[in-house]
Amino acid sequence: MMDAGILYFAAGNKIDGLKSWHFMHHTQYCVAPITGSEDPSTHAYDFWAVGTDCCSMSSSDFRCGEWSNSAARSGIRVLDDPALPFYRLAVQQAETLYGIQAAHPIFIRWSQDPLAEVNSWNAKAFRNYLFMVCFSFVVALFLVVLAS
Repeated sequence: MMDAGILYFAAGNKIDGLKSWHFMHHTQYCVAPITGSEDPSTHAYDFWAVGTDCCSMSSSDFRCGEWSNSAARSGIRVLDDPALPFYRLAVQQAETLYGIQAAHPIFIRWSQDPLAEVNSWNAKAFRNYLFMVCFSFVVALFLVVLAS
């Protein structure tokens, strides 16, 4: 699972908002374990839903991504290097607070259709490519007209 990019969970997996927590460093980093994927013998949670500035500062209140969508059972893995240490600190606080374990947490932005989001990135990149091709053509045409 360490090389997964998009994860789809089985029916019954959900975000456990009662074991969520946060860490504040200029931005509020929120984490919540995904239940149904934990090891029942050790209470180890390896999958964590994450987000920024979307939870309460004083209690377990996770409201990131599609947290309220009951059909959401998937997500995109977060690989934002600057944010990962702060998510890890929030997980460590949750481990201490709730007596759970997370040896190798995998951070996920919870959503119903992560593939549609990835495809939208591709469509946006293609639109940017077409714009730059057209822009380059206009600039080249202008320079040819100017030179002649």
